[in-house]
Amino acid sequence: MKLIKIFFFMLCVFSTALSYYSTGLSISESDNNDALLFNPAGLAIDHGNQFDFYAIQNKDTDQRNFSLSYKTKGFGIGYENNNSKNYFRVGFSEKIYKNLYAGVVYKNKLNIVDAGLLYRPFDFVSFGMKTSAVNNDYESFDFSLAVRPTGCKFLTLGFDHQYDSDFESLSTSLFLKTNPLKGLELSAMLSSNEYEDNGMPIFDFEKLDNHNLKINLGINTGNMKQIFSNSEDGTQMYGIAFNSHKQSDFFIFEDDENQYVSVVLNDTFIEEKPQEKFSVSNLINPRKPGTQLRTWIDNINNLSKNPKIDGMIINLKKVSASFSKRQEIRDALQNFKDAGKYIVIYSEKTISNIDYHLASVADEIYVNPLTGVDLKGLKMEVTFYRGLLDSLNVKPHVWRIENKDGKSYKTAGDPFLNTQMSDEMRENYSVYLDDLYDIFTTDIANGRNWLNDDGTPDVEYAKQVINEGPYWASEIAMERGLIDGVFYPDEFNSYAKDSLIKKSRKLRFKNFHDEKTYDYSWSEKNNPKIAVIYAVGGIVSGKSSTGPQGSTTMGDKTIMNAIKSARNDKSVDAIVLRIDSGGGSALASDQMWREIYKTTSDSLNNKPFIASMSGAAASGGYYIACQADTIVAQPSTVTGSIG
Repeated sequence: MKLIKIFFFMLCVFSTALSYYSTGLSISESDNNDALLFNPAGLAIDHGNQFDFYAIQNKDTDQRNFSLSYKTKGFGIGYENNNSKNYFRVGFSEKIYKNLYAGVVYKNKLNIVDAGLLYRPFDFVSFGMKTSAVNNDYESFDFSLAVRPTGCKFLTLGFDHQYDSDFESLSTSLFLKTNPLKGLELSAMLSSNEYEDNGMPIFDFEKLDNHNLKINLGINTGNMKQIFSNSEDGTQMYGIAFNSHKQSDFFIFEDDENQYVSVVLNDTFIEEKPQEKFSVSNLINPRKPGTQLRTWIDNINNLSKNPKIDGMIINLKKVSASFSKRQEIRDALQNFKDAGKYIVIYSEKTISNIDYHLASVADEIYVNPLTGVDLKGLKMEVTFYRGLLDSLNVKPHVWRIENKDGKSYKTAGDPFLNTQMSDEMRENYSVYLDDLYDIFTTDIANGRNWLNDDGTPDVEYAKQVINEGPYWASEIAMERGLIDGVFYPDEFNSYAKDSLIKKSRKLRFKNFHDEKTYDYSWSEKNNPKIAVIYAVGGIVSGKSSTGPQGSTTMGDKTIMNAIKSARNDKSVDAIVLRIDSGGGSALASDQMWREIYKTTSDSLNNKPFIASMSGAAASGGYYIACQADTIVAQPSTVTGSIG
């Protein structure tokens, strides 16, 4: 099949009947760089960052020129060199209503201003309209219709018609675009000028004059597209285009064989997208930006749904995340396995105690010689400052609510009041650690397939293995069933290629990253719009402090403004407040609570308000959540503790 594709590709290249989307066909169909030439409204369609270059030659006049253009969502700019003269064009566009876009482009060549509209109410039809003014004198109007008869992106038919300012017919064109093979895009346009029958324009081939036929071909190789074109008027074109969004549906050289994905787990997981900020400290001691948890999980879920992905090989290094975040990461990997896919983990260094909980989800676990598994269970340490304060003759004062016996389970101030754990603090932490330990042991037993006769996880065996740890000798870790083998890194690479090729027709490592794909659909999907507000860090008055590894403080002004903006936005259907905070200022917490109260009690702008708890939503973190319509949390989330 691949030989047929390559043969067809070579045949098309040498046929001179070739083209690409940048040459453009219709004002109702252009939503890439061709929008600068045909319909500026198409600039508002988000297809990522696009850059293209094409060279044009007219074999009849021997005229040559070339053009460069760049497009991103809502903006485009182009440059053209024509007979040693330089021209440019620049355009702007916005969505003015659902599936309705408007834009304007200025072209200094002939001093042209184009204004256009694009309306795509359904995925099978697109309407375009454009008006052009030349030197503020001559005007023309274009109307266009494009349809996808089968409702899919593989066949598009349409026509354009142009009138002058007196609405006299100037030209008409018919076009067709199709994808006969994966990676190939064929299109053709037949246009004519100044023809009519009884005053009404018709498309009668016998009465056509000044007609021109253009046949085009695009060769798609993912993020790059090659451009070929030939017209009856003698115009030939070759070009190349780059797109940040991979056009995966039309990727000619994509392997049919399934793949294994290579993932390096060496991340600090945070809630928000990392914010890069310039500072002298970052120059002296640069820190690796954090990885947004939600984005990482979305990528894993996409791999789970991809039928071409057979499995995943994880290079486990270091994971920095709270226990609840680790649960969400592990759940995403478990969903990947539940989709019928395979996970193999390799660690060049000893697997830490907490990282083994994450690694246990894998079907196979391998380590480097002279390493092991530092599995030893859970513990909690608390540093007490009372002895230091006494030596400095400093007497701490802590105000909190206590019961009639003078006891309090609000133990945040205990390190300053006591020299050791109080009974209440020990009870608090013991209950909390017992909960975590149940999750810890159950997940490991399930992951390593340690089961009782009735199919339930053998938690007692897991506890026995943990009690006998840590395992600095890899041979003993293998005996206990914690790992499956020992390899040097080069040996593991050889093993992966020799072993996994039996599970997949062809092993191909694909780098794991946030890959965006080109969206071919015309109309927007009717998915609800949900505003996600990240409430992360210690609660303070003022603005939040964000950085490359997440927020360190949660400012009430920042969160209140975000809630107010989402509440007043008519397009927002629901609000999610994602909380990861141990609390802080009571005043700031109350201000944010008030904004949430106004949102949930507003009869005009009322919309569902959900509080989603991450690693912690304690004290003020719970206070701001309690006014939400719904509160959800992980089993290991630390919450409550109102004082």
